[in-house]
Amino acid sequence: MMRWLYRWLPIIFGCHCRSDRSFFFRGKQFPLCARCTGELIGILLAPAAFWMFGLPDGKLCLWLLLPLVLALFLTAKRWQWKVICAGIFCVGGMAMAMTYSRASWVGLAVAMAVFVFLWKPKLIPAFILLCVLAVPFLPTTVLNRILTITNTADSSTSSRVSLYKAAIEVIRRSPLTGAGLGTAATQTYIREFNLYHDKAPFVHSHNFYLEVWIQMGLLGVTGFVGSMLWNIKNAARAVRHSGPSVGRTVAAAAASAMCGAMVCGLADFLWNYPRVLVIFWFTFAMAIAGVKVCTEEAK
Repeated sequence: MMRWLYRWLPIIFGCHCRSDRSFFFRGKQFPLCARCTGELIGILLAPAAFWMFGLPDGKLCLWLLLPLVLALFLTAKRWQWKVICAGIFCVGGMAMAMTYSRASWVGLAVAMAVFVFLWKPKLIPAFILLCVLAVPFLPTTVLNRILTITNTADSSTSSRVSLYKAAIEVIRRSPLTGAGLGTAATQTYIREFNLYHDKAPFVHSHNFYLEVWIQMGLLGVTGFVGSMLWNIKNAARAVRHSGPSVGRTVAAAAASAMCGAMVCGLADFLWNYPRVLVIFWFTFAMAIAGVKVCTEEAK
């Protein structure tokens, strides 16, 4: 067992195994350096953390991270890493299909389309053809769910109408300041002014832009949309003016994930779960990091 660990752990983690950066126990060096050992401990403790704190909303995390996993697959130099990334991407794709979240499906489709457009525009026709050929192989339940996107009689779609009306009424009453930060503040505001009339309780407005507006006011939503467009624009420009590199691919993946977020946000509020919020800003930061790497490589 120990022999297997000392052979495969450095390969899986891509560890340099330098003795001056590794822990020792009774004179024997650990199979991984100190940094990779910390990563391994974090991975091993992740199930316990999920059991204690609960899993984040999978459908929102998946399409934020899948473009980055695809970028890792494309930039990985070792075949072992490519196999691992391909496995993660396939499992994530299947998990996304099982969420039955139409907004997330559309967001992921937009993210993948934007990624192909930024990474290699010549592949756009092949990407469209692949999407068309994949339709007959979709499970019937998934295909039927997709066909209900424009069906206003669908309960999930019709329930959003009253939510949007309540959010718009908040904006009409307090356009500059909103109701205050947090869903609890908006719920209290809507309840006190009797702005929502439906059987299901008001949790949030199910729209990224409306929710940011009713929580942070006009300045908040303007700053949010502006920062998103600024980051996507900078990433797209860096990808366009850079040669093939890891930074370019990561910047394209992160920018495409942000585009998917903006589309998915038309029918869902991504920040309802704090853990998803962290992943959202992680992806945002990856776009900035990718732009920085591209800029340094261009010098």
